[in-house]
Amino acid sequence: MSIDNQDRLPVALLVSGEQTGATALAGQVAAASTWTPPSRPDAAAPVYASPGTAAAPFLQEQLQAPDPHWDYTWGRHWLRTFVADLSETVPDGTDPFDVLQEIGKSRTGLFVVDGLEAFIGTASDDAVQTMIRVLLLDTADHLRSIPDRPFGLLVFVRRETVRWAVQQNSAQLLNRYCDYDLD
Repeated sequence: MSIDNQDRLPVALLVSGEQTGATALAGQVAAASTWTPPSRPDAAAPVYASPGTAAAPFLQEQLQAPDPHWDYTWGRHWLRTFVADLSETVPDGTDPFDVLQEIGKSRTGLFVVDGLEAFIGTASDDAVQTMIRVLLLDTADHLRSIPDRPFGLLVFVRRETVRWAVQQNSAQLLNRYCDYDLD
C-alpha cells in the first residue's frame, strides 16, 4: 500500500477473515497518530480513528432514524462523521463534502475505520447494509475526488461483510483491493 501511495494518503479497504489480527493492526495505525507518505516525509498527516467514541453514537442515531436509508443520505452521514473527527461542524444547510473540501485546503488526515461488524444487528439489515456499502464505495470515491487528496481512508473490514453489504459486484471490489488482503 505504501508503494501504491508514495506521495499521497491512501484510500483503501484492508480486507480480512476472522481472527487475523486486523483490529489490532487498525489500533496500531490509529495509535501511531500520524501517517507519512514514503516519498513525502514533509507531509505527515494526523490519523483519526472512526467510528470512534464520538462518531459511533451519531451513526447509531442515524441507523435508528425512521427516514429512508438512501445512499445519498448515508454518504452525507459518513462525510459529516469525518468532519466531526476533525473537530469541526457542518453548518445547517451546508453539504458536508463542501466543508471537507474547504478543511482540506489547510489540513490533512487519514481516517481509519474498523469495527463495522459491530453495527450489524443494531438496526434493520437494509439500513446497516446501506451504511456499510456507501462507506466502501461512495465515500471512498468522494475522498479520492477532493483536489490534492488531503484526506485518506483505511477501512478494515471482513471479507464476508463486504460480500453482505455489496451484494452486486462484491468480487470486483474485493479484487480491486486484493493486494491489501490481511489474510
